[in-house]
Amino acid sequence: MKKNLVKNIIYGSLFISSLLFGKHEFKININDKTLEVAGDVYLNNSYNLSSDTNYYLTASYMKTQTQDEDISNRLSTVGFKVMNSRMNSFGLSFGMAIKTVYSSINDTDIMAVPLGLYMQYEPNDMFYFGLEGFYSPEVLTFMDSTSFKSGEFNINYRILRDGYIYVGIRKDIAKSKDNEEIEFDDNPFFGFRIRF
Repeated sequence: MKKNLVKNIIYGSLFISSLLFGKHEFKININDKTLEVAGDVYLNNSYNLSSDTNYYLTASYMKTQTQDEDISNRLSTVGFKVMNSRMNSFGLSFGMAIKTVYSSINDTDIMAVPLGLYMQYEPNDMFYFGLEGFYSPEVLTFMDSTSFKSGEFNINYRILRDGYIYVGIRKDIAKSKDNEEIEFDDNPFFGFRIRF
């Protein structure tokens, strides 16, 4: 009993210290039909991890209004991401990720574990470009769905020391077992990104 209490206190302290002293990121973006809130928690300071790679715990929540004003699609994700901590001589850095995606729309439950790739191009300190893509084939898709894919491209401009405004476009699509495509978003958006 005391061992578990001590263990919980240690793990809780590590998690809180990682929130206080890390390279975390919080973002919010919108368009006329969609709101997304997301965050990355930097794990390197809490655990003895390689300094050549940045490790993150990720989470996001997206709500999209459908044609029927009373119905909205919701998409929740939790994942793990690794990014190269150093850019190459061209200003490029790369990463990969895995996440769990869940949504329940009417009578359709969607759950998937897509694998993803990230690319970031930073020509200078004032702005950078981001590109990401995720795909989950049928073997990594569960419940009432048979596949999931998503992609995003964004342009970020620094307006504060740790704050960016950004614009982008994304597409998130799941396919159900009755061969229906469920689209969460495929529109341009703009938002704010804070790194702390």
